[in-house]
Amino acid sequence: MTVAESYEAWGGGDTLGLLPSGAIPINNPDFGNSVHTGVPGSGGVGTNGDPATGGSGLNVCANPQAVLADFRPIKVSEDARSARGVLRGLPYWNFDLSLAKRTPVTDRVDFLFSADFLNAFNHVVFNDPTLSMQDPASFGVISSQANNPRAIQFGLRLEF
Repeated sequence: MTVAESYEAWGGGDTLGLLPSGAIPINNPDFGNSVHTGVPGSGGVGTNGDPATGGSGLNVCANPQAVLADFRPIKVSEDARSARGVLRGLPYWNFDLSLAKRTPVTDRVDFLFSADFLNAFNHVVFNDPTLSMQDPASFGVISSQANNPRAIQFGLRLEF
């Protein structure tokens, strides 16, 4: 993930299809790639996720204000490039399971019963949040899910 400064750092714009310029880390940010719950935000940073005002309370930073303070905007006269991919995104794993039973009816005819479990453990995987210096109130706030809830499907097939 990249802490994004803006689209205008190098004179481009989002209308040109350019990626946002990454902010420059001042030091190693105190950041772990896990989901922190009950994070209200502080100092106007990460406050959109405040559970007291209807937010999810989920944030990738335990203290979003401290993580944002570990970055600075690009100085065009000093920086040769923007920083990209400084932070590791949230982990993604999913477990699907399929079980089947073949039952012979005659020498040439079989019934096949199958059960498929998609996201068998119903494990939630969240999307990476926006880390924009232009919108500090949403900094690190997790607002959506990357995978689907558990789904089960059954099948019956006649093979001949």
